[in-house]
Amino acid sequence: MVSGSVSRKEREILKAASKAAEEAARLEAASWVDNDKKLVAKQARAQEREAKCDAKHASRCEARAMQAAEEECEKSSSKNGRDVKVTQAEVARRLALASSAKPPAKKATRSQVVPQPKLEPNRNREMDVADASGVEAALAALQRCGSKGGDATAKAAAKGYGDFEERMLVELRQEKPGLKLSQLKEHVAKAWARSPENPKNGAAT
Repeated sequence: MVSGSVSRKEREILKAASKAAEEAARLEAASWVDNDKKLVAKQARAQEREAKCDAKHASRCEARAMQAAEEECEKSSSKNGRDVKVTQAEVARRLALASSAKPPAKKATRSQVVPQPKLEPNRNREMDVADASGVEAALAALQRCGSKGGDATAKAAAKGYGDFEERMLVELRQEKPGLKLSQLKEHVAKAWARSPENPKNGAAT
């Protein structure tokens, strides 16, 4: 053997050492790879989305290029004496000019007299309503409303309702025997609101 040349054993040892180093590097790289199935699926979906976006972008660019080519063809054809396309706005403008040039058609100017409907009085404000903003103003308005009618009117109304309720309960029990007392009282209250015996209804007429 010549000095300075590597022996066969040394080459085999070097070869084995390089294989071992490559295997160790491969194992090290494999240990850093994440084998989570969900993560792999997520990465695959992200790659698919990117591919779709790239495809959309490419198709848009292609459509723009085709549109630009068509516009170039239209420009060159319009220069050659062909008609140019008319836009919707231009058509609308031409129609407006044409319609404004025509005299308006004469309509029958005979007017009809419509009878005025019967006016009903506004009953929203007839009841004792206190209109105020703020707590103090509301309390003052309530005191004024209470002092207007007086205690005698309130007592007379309460007595009138009591008599009315007694009579109506007897009648309603005969007419509708299956109703509860609370339901009967509801019917009485509704009837009292419409009754001419109610002082509020008497004042309104």
